[in-house]
Amino acid sequence: MRAYGTNVVGGVAASASASLDPIAGMPVFASCAEAVAQSGARASLVMVPPLNVLVAAEDALAGGIELVVC
Repeated sequence: MRAYGTNVVGGVAASASASLDPIAGMPVFASCAEAVAQSGARASLVMVPPLNVLVAAEDALAGGIELVVC
């Protein structure tokens, strides 16, 4: 995505036990609310297993994300 010019500001950890270490130079946040507060993110691309999509989308919307793409 970044190679095509998409402004990717970071990722969100899938669980509380997941690592928050940066990946490819991008920060990993504990929640979408934290990502919005620190980066001003407005959209979220959800890439999780099918049974986790609803939880991920709800986290994004509750965190202030305006556009969720699944």
